[in-house]
Amino acid sequence: PPWRTWWAYALYAALGVGGIFGFMRLRLRAQAQELATRAAIAQARQEERERVRKKSSADFHDEAGHLLTKITLFTALARREADAKQTEYFQKIEEHTKALAGRMRDFIWALDPEKDSLHDALLRLKDFGGALFENSDAHFRAAGSETFTHVELAMEDRRELVFIFKEAMHNCLKYARCQTVTFHAALQENEIVLTLTDDGVGFDLNAPNDGYGLNNMRTRAHKIGGALEIHSQPGTTVIRFRKRLQK
Repeated sequence: PPWRTWWAYALYAALGVGGIFGFMRLRLRAQAQELATRAAIAQARQEERERVRKKSSADFHDEAGHLLTKITLFTALARREADAKQTEYFQKIEEHTKALAGRMRDFIWALDPEKDSLHDALLRLKDFGGALFENSDAHFRAAGSETFTHVELAMEDRRELVFIFKEAMHNCLKYARCQTVTFHAALQENEIVLTLTDDGVGFDLNAPNDGYGLNNMRTRAHKIGGALEIHSQPGTTVIRFRKRLQK
């Protein structure tokens, strides 16, 4: 019969292949639409997060900055009429208020979605180092082989990096008794390498309770997937952070 001839079987095979091909195309199209929908949702969520971050940063800056300014003003006024003991307390209040203001500036800066590049983090550290060593006997300089504007960092990564090297610079100012401090940034084979070097007296890495906060700095580096190398001897101290970038 005609339905059992070779051309009938060829037709059956063609219909079967065509049906499978059509089914696969429908599945692929559905998957592509699903991926596009997920990407659109992810993009919308990212934009919303950035909008909230920017608004929170601005609001927090305005409100908290206003209150801290008032606290500083009232403390200064109270010191004028205080006795010696009270003056000591007011001085401590001012010191803690200034420290809190600095931490708040770091927090607000980390929240800002417009500061998400490594370049912004390096600029902040450069400015901080320049201000910190400005009235000291040490000369601070920052150097780098690239601008790093194309290297994006997560908010947590930028925050921890700034804290690590601010701590390192503070330690250098307090303990190193150095003449030159150099902060250098480079990108080596898809790896961020940040280095702080001084020519001071050095310190013993194995000393207990050294006061340098080295364990805290290492913990911060490990938290963001990096590693901290510390080498010190009389005449040279090197603190180097490394982290491989995600491709």
